[in-house]
Amino acid sequence: MTSLLTRWRDWRERRAGLRELYGLRAEERERERFRVKDVLADAVSAIKRDDLQHAEDMWIKAISLSKQDAETSPWALPILLGLKRFDEAEELMKRLQARRPSNSEYALGLVKVAQAKGDHEAAAQFAVQVRKRFPRVMEGYTLGLSSLRDSKRFQEAELLAQEAMERFPNQVEMFMEHARLASDQTDWAAARERWNTVLTRFDHASGYIGVGHVLIELKQFEEADELLAAGRVRYPLEVSMVIEYAHSAEQRGDTAEAKARWRRVIDRFPTHVIGVTAAAAALERLGDSDQAEQVLLETVERIRHVPTPLIRLGEVQLRRHDFSAASETFSKLRERFPGEAIGYRRGAEAMDGLGRSDEAKALRTMHPSAEH
Repeated sequence: MTSLLTRWRDWRERRAGLRELYGLRAEERERERFRVKDVLADAVSAIKRDDLQHAEDMWIKAISLSKQDAETSPWALPILLGLKRFDEAEELMKRLQARRPSNSEYALGLVKVAQAKGDHEAAAQFAVQVRKRFPRVMEGYTLGLSSLRDSKRFQEAELLAQEAMERFPNQVEMFMEHARLASDQTDWAAARERWNTVLTRFDHASGYIGVGHVLIELKQFEEADELLAAGRVRYPLEVSMVIEYAHSAEQRGDTAEAKARWRRVIDRFPTHVIGVTAAAAALERLGDSDQAEQVLLETVERIRHVPTPLIRLGEVQLRRHDFSAASETFSKLRERFPGEAIGYRRGAEAMDGLGRSDEAKALRTMHPSAEH
């Protein structure tokens, strides 16, 4: 009896020990997942600020921590595409799709890889496969439509858009794609009607912007201004509304009003990269390159996480033949974003302008893409 009791106690202690061990392993596994997640988040952030070297370092680190967790993360594909590692991204999507054929994300991933490579024909074909296997997944239609538009296969896109709107009658994205088709074909009558559907049926910001753009193309500037002014009230945080409003004044040839409206874009959205750089480009077009340069000089200090403001500033300075200032600007670009080939290529142009051809030649050899 004593022997049985002892064996039972030993068994219970061993079981408790195993449970504790398994629990520790589970806790460690969970901590590992969180570490990988943090590293991948850092990589995504680095890609957004165009620090590709740091992004690559973080991707390698995530793989070393847990290859499985890194590769199956929803951030894996955006990171690989951001690093332009297209073959690796495609291979990963195919491998994961074979392992989990019921998961639509990997089939969609193949479409996104093809689009990122600029192979719109392949993207359209992959999207067909997505729709066959996952007919209820809306992204198979939106990605398919954008691929067909980019391939200029407008007739096929029109048919697919009709099917998509019937299948997803309450999804504004389908109607937006339908409207974009008409805009891309410069069929302004159809575009106006379709964007108006987006506006009246869904009260969507893109409806105001789309109809406004069509009215500008049709030179109906007063009507465009009235609509876009209403849109600015309805969607005060939508920068595209203010940009289109500025375009209206510029297209009708009212230089003073256009400058005022572009200044409004800068004042209202001082940290919006696209808005500010578009405004600076417009000011230069309107003959005020001094103001354009000043806007960009302020912007490069305000927006430091992306290279675009520095690139635009340097290009303005090159066009003004201020080669000394341009050389300094592209030097800053190379310092902050060493992976940007344009910093070496344009920097070399500035050196040529200064008559420093040896330094220009050296710059062109410092980046593999700088000479193209």
